[in-house]
Amino acid sequence: MQLRLAVLTLVSFSLIAIAQAGTGGHQEPDHTDDRLRAAIIRELGEVPKDLKYSSQEFDLNDDGRAEVLVWVPTIGQGGTSGYPLFIFSKTQRGYRLLWQFDQAWTPVIVLNSSQHHWRDIVFQIGGGGERMRYVLVRHTGESYSHKYTFIDAKRIRGHRVIGKDWKPSIMGPIPQQ
Repeated sequence: MQLRLAVLTLVSFSLIAIAQAGTGGHQEPDHTDDRLRAAIIRELGEVPKDLKYSSQEFDLNDDGRAEVLVWVPTIGQGGTSGYPLFIFSKTQRGYRLLWQFDQAWTPVIVLNSSQHHWRDIVFQIGGGGERMRYVLVRHTGESYSHKYTFIDAKRIRGHRVIGKDWKPSIMGPIPQQ
């Protein structure tokens, strides 16, 4: 009887650990959005074995509907120069990509300032031998630009939507696991 109870306890703890490990670093507690995961995989062009991502909703254009900012620190999708950053809009069928930047580091900050009615966004770039610096991207009226401006950290005023999720190493930045 004690052996059966021990086995059942072990199985229960194993199932809980597996379920918790499957969240992929997703910042929204208590559920995983399979449609968001599918949209990330669609944009990456492949199915990563161990997809990890941090996401947060924020209404970037004050239209009453939140966009979703997603940072994907998944092995095979980046390196010491950064990892993909996506902005998606929610649709009835899933998520539509609005913008992506291939080599970004957190934190991701939505500023109080805006251009063309879309909030400005700040994140870090660097690594791969370059020092870490904050960059500002602005909306062009069509999409967020891939051209960026360096910005002094002291000038950043806004909402941290995805926190710093990496640590420095002698090889360059490494996402936290």
